[in-house]
Amino acid sequence: IAICYAAGLIVYAFLRRQQLSDGLIAWLIFSIGLTILLMTSLRGWDIVGHDIEREFRVYTLAHDAGRWNIGADRNPYNACLSITILPEMFARLLNVPGIIVFKVILQVIFAVCLPVLYVFLRQYVSKLGALVGSMLFICYPTFINDSAMLTRQSVAYLFFALALLIMTNKRQKWPHKLLFLLCCLGAVLSHYSTAYMFVG
Repeated sequence: IAICYAAGLIVYAFLRRQQLSDGLIAWLIFSIGLTILLMTSLRGWDIVGHDIEREFRVYTLAHDAGRWNIGADRNPYNACLSITILPEMFARLLNVPGIIVFKVILQVIFAVCLPVLYVFLRQYVSKLGALVGSMLFICYPTFINDSAMLTRQSVAYLFFALALLIMTNKRQKWPHKLLFLLCCLGAVLSHYSTAYMFVG
């Protein structure tokens, strides 16, 4: 039912794009992306998926110890603050278990990339072009099958997308430069290989 509803929203957005505001289209894109991510992440009661199981393991090490220790597990996953410190912050601030953070909250964070992508594309192309670009990102098999299981990349992609959006802003005042630097730092600390892509 959810997939049929999402497909209906896509058709509606394409047919009525001229009458819809950019904000509403961005909201529709966010809703569709989140639907697909939750469709994967909410399978079963436990953590399900390839990378997310290792991600949750390093989070659990930090959570159980009450602090993050890079020496607790010598692998690249433990170096990603997006799956060690960030989920612990959400769990404590929202008073929810870590499994909820991984299965729901980090999925919402990744879904935010989609409206950011739409706004970024909208600077250069028409509503149709931005909508097509966003839908291509959502329809990519990796997004549908794997993205909900790659939470460290999800956080890094959001920082990456925000940095690109800020970088293309014509005003470029000092607050924009500061935000750009913070997003760059967020991408670097979130996921190691995304940082290499970002530098490139």
